[in-house]
Amino acid sequence: MLRDGSVLLGRWMLSLIFLTSAYSKTFGWSSNVAYMQSQHMPMIPFLLACALLVEFVGSICLILGWQARVAAFVMFLYLIPVTFRLHTFMSTHFQKNIGIMGGLLYVVAYGAGRFALSSIKTRRTAEALASSTTSL
Repeated sequence: MLRDGSVLLGRWMLSLIFLTSAYSKTFGWSSNVAYMQSQHMPMIPFLLACALLVEFVGSICLILGWQARVAAFVMFLYLIPVTFRLHTFMSTHFQKNIGIMGGLLYVVAYGAGRFALSSIKTRRTAEALASSTTSL
């Protein structure tokens, strides 16, 4: 039970930084555009919209535990250019992102755990298969 709760809490904690970042992008669009311009980024509105989508949808998937491995992998890939393009090497934000990427890889490797929407579907399928085999 402690392990299952820890996995759930870990997913929620990972998603928190992405949710707050998505909120910042939604309600502070112009300041994000200005920062990206200062970093000489191309296609700023498109990239910012993609970042918002990855952060928001990925967070919801992690919170609910639905397709968490896929979401974590996409978020991991998203953080590679963000970390290396927008943060100074070995700065606090750079190191924070490296740590978050490690946490996302854990979700990719070990899944969302027992308290997840994907887990409920898996358990129901297993129960249905077990009941159909016992009735034969």
